[in-house]
Parts: sequence; structure tokens; C-alpha cells
Amino acid sequence: MAIDSSRSYSCSDLFSTRQLSLYSLVMILSALTIEISVAIIIFDVQVLTGNPFVNIAMYGALRYCIELFPTVIRGVAVGSFGVVEKIGGAIAPQLIILSHQY
Repeated sequence: MAIDSSRSYSCSDLFSTRQLSLYSLVMILSALTIEISVAIIIFDVQVLTGNPFVNIAMYGALRYCIELFPTVIRGVAVGSFGVVEKIGGAIAPQLIILSHQY
């Protein structure tokens, strides 16, 4: 991907090439998983299923993948995945309620 410093970049540039699309997919899944896990730990530790070490590995993947984006769109990437983390934080309490009902 050629970098043009005078151009304005957007979220669509995160998916402009196959490589950036793969990076973005890993970031989205990592951010969503981490935020849901953190919210579940805060609200109710007993409903946490899975291995905490997998969550730590996902957090490591999230931090590593941020560095893979070109510098000019790294800020867009971090902001976009911050939104995904907020969505995960909103979904997590609903999952706890559903786990108590079913």
C-alpha cells in the first residue's frame, strides 16, 4: 500500500488490502473477546468459561497487531477497535443475564 501523507484516511482503508483486512479481523476479534471477558470478570466471575490464558494471548495479539498497521492509518485502527471494545462491553452484561436464565 502506497502511503500518501497528504491524503485523509478513513475506516475503509483498514480493509483496502488483503493483508490489512486480516490484521483488522484479528484486531476486531481480539478487542471483542477481551472486552467481553473483562466485563464478565468484573460482573460475575462464576460465569466465566474458558481458559484465562487464552484471553491473555488474545490481548497480546491485539497489542501486536496494532504495530502491523502503517503509521498513517494506525490512529484510525486504534479508534475503530476502541469502538469494537465498547460494543463488547455492552454485550457482556447481557450474556451474564442470559446465562442465568438458560
